[in-house]
Amino acid sequence: EKPPEEANEDQVNVKILGYKYAPVPDILNPGYKEFNSNKKRRVAKAANPFPVVSQEDISKNISRRMVISKLAKLFDPLGLGEPYKLQLELEVLVLNGLDWDVALDPDMQKQWKKRFQEFADIPKMTAMRCIIPTDAVNPYKLRLMCVSDAA
Repeated sequence: EKPPEEANEDQVNVKILGYKYAPVPDILNPGYKEFNSNKKRRVAKAANPFPVVSQEDISKNISRRMVISKLAKLFDPLGLGEPYKLQLELEVLVLNGLDWDVALDPDMQKQWKKRFQEFADIPKMTAMRCIIPTDAVNPYKLRLMCVSDAA
């Protein structure tokens, strides 16, 4: 069933836990918006003058602070994008020990521009909300097992 009009902006999706949820096809999309490297002014950032589609559209001077800031904005409470986020976090380890606001060297600039360009594809990722197989023997007899690490 479609969400009520007052619960959404586009008459299709509802925002929940940082995700966009489309009830009719029953899918989740990350709620990540486009890449924006503008400075924050009074709690908000100025909108990009054009969509980020290529490496040339991204800021010229990428610093360690900018990289860490962009990774921190990847909010994923359900962990659907954790494999991708882990790749990025492993690549960030190379930046340890560098100054926060000094531009990265040209090779690293190129690598991170390529990675930031990938951020444009994050909203295109989808995940089925219900993961019970259609051919399950008894879909109403399920067992929920939770495993956690307190470290």
